[in-house]
Amino acid sequence: MISILYVDDEEMFLEIAKVYLERSGDLAIDTANSAYRAIEMLESRPYDAIISDYQMPGLTGIDLLKYIRAKDAQIPFLLFTGRGREEVAIEALNSGADYYLQKDTHFKSQFAQLEHEIRESIRRRYAERERTRMESALRIKDAAIRSALSPIAISDKEGHLLYVNPMCLATWGYRDANEVIGRSVADFVYDPFTAIRALEKLQREGRWLGEVTARKRDGSTFEAKVSASMILDEDGNPAGLVASFTDLTEQKRAWSELESYARDLKFISEKAMEMADYPLDANIFEYIAQALHSLAPEGTVVLVNSIDTGSTTVKIEAIRGADPYLPGIAEMLGRSPVGLTFRASVQGVKEMLLGSFVNIPGGMYELSFGQMPVELCGKIDSLPFMGSMRGAGLSWKGQVYGIAILLLPPGSAPEHPDILDMFVRHAASVLQRRQAEEALRAGRD
Repeated sequence: MISILYVDDEEMFLEIAKVYLERSGDLAIDTANSAYRAIEMLESRPYDAIISDYQMPGLTGIDLLKYIRAKDAQIPFLLFTGRGREEVAIEALNSGADYYLQKDTHFKSQFAQLEHEIRESIRRRYAERERTRMESALRIKDAAIRSALSPIAISDKEGHLLYVNPMCLATWGYRDANEVIGRSVADFVYDPFTAIRALEKLQREGRWLGEVTARKRDGSTFEAKVSASMILDEDGNPAGLVASFTDLTEQKRAWSELESYARDLKFISEKAMEMADYPLDANIFEYIAQALHSLAPEGTVVLVNSIDTGSTTVKIEAIRGADPYLPGIAEMLGRSPVGLTFRASVQGVKEMLLGSFVNIPGGMYELSFGQMPVELCGKIDSLPFMGSMRGAGLSWKGQVYGIAILLLPPGSAPEHPDILDMFVRHAASVLQRRQAEEALRAGRD
């Protein structure tokens, strides 16, 4: 259950909001008729998010927001108010509000938007906490590697090797210390001048810390972090050098993965905001297909289908990434794939409720629910871009609004499947809201 504290001095509005928001079954709404009462309740139990009116006796909603932000910078806070002044919205957002929504008389659409923003605010905060957790885990892992797996080398003060430990030999790809003893440290660096400059600084300052491109026995290279110090004899005179090394390959790969994950999170966050404002008369399925194509591995073909649950009819609404094969597929079919419809089974529709990408066996014959000729499906399956297939239902609150299909190139897999799942869940929520808005518009017309 998602626990929400809703603060408003209008008792009737509190009751209406509680009834509407709790209809989804996973939102639990506690109410407070003043900011003072809200503060008392916050001291007694935690909440996942806070919704507050602005104009209330005593403390305003922004006063409450500032009080909460002084104690908790993470909890989502949404200002839902009848005051429409621009300066109120600006002050709310500058004070740390996650969202600002003005009340009006269209309660149904308003509460649907409010519920959507509650869930999005919580999801964004969770993603931020998860990213922080990953960064922390990476730092711990990196520190453990440096301390436990550290190649060590000792040389004379001119940089000729006197000793290397087994980890140093393994890192550079050598088996016997006799292969390296007596050689200059410059022999093990891709750019010898880097080693020479480091030696000069060591002799002047007694210490050097930096990164070098190291060269292994077989000629391959890797990035290494080096910490080197001068060894002094009993009289304080330079006697030699000691250096420890860290292979940065794994660390840089991990940071690259983290940066990639952060970029994808930012991407779906931006797309989420764009989808929320996407025109009702535009093809949202094409937008979803384009976004998924940007997140999927290179060479992936993306199909996004709509579903009429009443007739269990599946229709191909958008395809991305099929060039240069799309004309060939159209020639095989005798028409463009976009617009093709298939009849799915009720059980098949129920299986789409997962809302996360799963493997789909059976190729094009499975995707067409057995309604395309086997020979034709075989020809399409043999095209170079066809490897494995993954699909996810665009489902929200027990209702399926479409299907997203990834036709992955042979040997490839999504880099961040959880990001893809997060995006299709958001896309499904947008489709649900659009359907509700279209129904409201049709009712008004």
